[in-house]
Amino acid sequence: MKRSQQATNLLRILLTVVPLALIILIILLILQKVLPGFIDILEHGDRLEIIEYLRSLGSVRGVVLGFLLQFIQILSIIFPGAPIQIAMGVVFGTWLGLTICISGYVAANVLVFWLSRKLGNRMDKILPVNQHKVETIVTKSEYPEFMVFLACLVPLLPNGIVPYIAARTKLDLKHYFISVFFGSIPFMLLLCAVGNNILEGDYLWAVILGSIIILSIILLYVFRAKVVSLALGIRSRLFGIKNNDK
Repeated sequence: MKRSQQATNLLRILLTVVPLALIILIILLILQKVLPGFIDILEHGDRLEIIEYLRSLGSVRGVVLGFLLQFIQILSIIFPGAPIQIAMGVVFGTWLGLTICISGYVAANVLVFWLSRKLGNRMDKILPVNQHKVETIVTKSEYPEFMVFLACLVPLLPNGIVPYIAARTKLDLKHYFISVFFGSIPFMLLLCAVGNNILEGDYLWAVILGSIIILSIILLYVFRAKVVSLALGIRSRLFGIKNNDK
């Protein structure tokens, strides 16, 4: 009986992984045909190479590629996101670069979260998450939406880990989307602004902005309990929801 269950689970995993792998392969082949050199840029992850390549594509294709780079960065789990976000700031400016980055980041996070919920433990077997300490903090928290927000806000976790962990909490898709969206803004804004200021040669403003964001993140983490309490109080006043209501 146990072997039969294992065989069934293996078959389900194969039926999930094989089509997904084929889809990814087809997408990569198309991208390599339409955007020559895209795969090499993705593998290297060099900021200057990304900037040069994006500029060579023109505005529309550059925006599409920027979105894809940020999207794939989350799916890859280990591919660094900072070079992409700095490059977006250099090529497109702070605000358009931020919009592109957040769009790709949130879209990929929501997709992975949804797939993890649908596949359950099978997703762990496909892409195991070995962040046990962080996972415990998030999944055991009384307010997982805030912990997801904090995990996105403080860029200390490997890329792409957050949606796998969040899928094991009581969070629904809407609240996960909200947490990821607002949590991703500060650090991405910093990196896009740094890229834009590097282009303009305004290094002092980049340092000042970076210091403000870093200080805010530290204070938010240190006083997270008070922040949660304040947020619940505001929610109660605005919507008439009690703190113990779900």
